[in-house]
Amino acid sequence: MLLLLSILLNAIGIPRLWIAVFLGGLCQSPLQAFFYTMTGATVGNYLLFILARRFLRERIRNRVSRTKAARLLDLRPDIPETILIRQLPVPGILTTLALAVSGTSIRSLIIGSVIGWLPTTYLATFAASSAVQGKIPDAWVSVSLAIACLLLIFLKRLAKRR
Repeated sequence: MLLLLSILLNAIGIPRLWIAVFLGGLCQSPLQAFFYTMTGATVGNYLLFILARRFLRERIRNRVSRTKAARLLDLRPDIPETILIRQLPVPGILTTLALAVSGTSIRSLIIGSVIGWLPTTYLATFAASSAVQGKIPDAWVSVSLAIACLLLIFLKRLAKRR
């Protein structure tokens, strides 16, 4: 039930990190909350992406065509660009709609989004779950630091190439 709720909330544009904290407080473990949040975000944003591409593409293009952002409509972000787009401090619904209007492939959307969301989603579910449990498990601290370091190295190298 929590997984379906996560999918629905993501599909209608509720911020992923709010859902991560909510699930982190409800689930038995941080890993379960992380799984529900990431799966819900991926499936929910995929549904939003498909619906926006199918039904809202021309309406969004017409509205944006009068702004300076119009030149961005012709871009086709691939996986590395999608990862970086998902790091922007912009509501996820806006980036999903922008990716739907652009030429982004579904593969780039899914892979880029999952990788781009990993650090913040992991930290949000970990923090919420730890706060509810009242303790910080030692294994989670080590895993968190390792994941954070690897992702920072990856993003630094990715930014240098682009």
